[in-house]
Amino acid sequence: MSSNDSLITFDYHNQKFAWSPNQDLTKIELSLYIFDMKNEEVFMQLCDLIESTIITTKKISFGLTIYPDHSQEKYLGDKCLSQLSKDLAKQQNINSLTLDLFFCKIGDVGASQIAESISKLKNLNFFSINFWRNSIGNSGAQKLAESIALCENLSNFKLILDENPINDEGASEFGKRINDCKQLTSFELSFKYTVLTDVSISLLAECIRKCQNLRSFRLIIPGNLNNQAHNVTNLSVSKFGQSISSSQNLIYFYLNIEAQNIDEQTLLSLARSISQSQSIVEFSLDAISQPILVSDEAWRYIKKQFYLTKRVVKFFFNL
Repeated sequence: MSSNDSLITFDYHNQKFAWSPNQDLTKIELSLYIFDMKNEEVFMQLCDLIESTIITTKKISFGLTIYPDHSQEKYLGDKCLSQLSKDLAKQQNINSLTLDLFFCKIGDVGASQIAESISKLKNLNFFSINFWRNSIGNSGAQKLAESIALCENLSNFKLILDENPINDEGASEFGKRINDCKQLTSFELSFKYTVLTDVSISLLAECIRKCQNLRSFRLIIPGNLNNQAHNVTNLSVSKFGQSISSSQNLIYFYLNIEAQNIDEQTLLSLARSISQSQSIVEFSLDAISQPILVSDEAWRYIKKQFYLTKRVVKFFFNL
């Protein structure tokens, strides 16, 4: 399916992609079901079409959603994504890239190729990729992090890597590299059902302090892979508090983690950091902590800190 205002359309009956006759359009937006394409060659037509016409007269946005066919075991795979990535890199006027590629049998090869292409899109300012439930490991994650650091104009970043075999080695690279994105205002990273510890999460917490233009921060790491416990402790939560207190522009903060032994003093310190922030108006901490070590008195103090700021209009704690 393609939207009515997409520069490229797909004819299901004839199994062909084509450029729209309306060349005033500024976006390519496609939602494709694998079972609607007879074979891999049909998808390759899209790649050939993108390669054959280079748009230089205007900025364009590119959006692609691929729905896999589980019943027939048909998926996009590394080969098709790699070819698409190479051709997208030639479209230097892409300023917005959205890829929804969940459960597409994509591994490090495909992730590395899209990463290489992203690094060449010098006008890119909006980036959103959903790689939920693929086979991307630390190598692919590191390549993605390295590529983002090369996007000097990037302002909005969203990456979903849920249920991929990634640990601290891959996740830490985002904490190290994202600081190079000086124009970044919105950051969202999701690692549901992976195995991360304080090592990588502490580095990600420092992004708030180092990216001084950041206005929105979302980090989602609940659950665990194969019932392995997260080793997230007071250290990570404290790092977030320190970073928040030194941020000048952060307005929205959301943290969803599974932690162990978050104690009362750490939460009190976090509350004080938020109350001292000069910018935050919305704050959410969703942290499953076992055991719960926070007294009713401490909860009253935390709530009071928020109310006294007269600035935080919405806050949420789930512990």
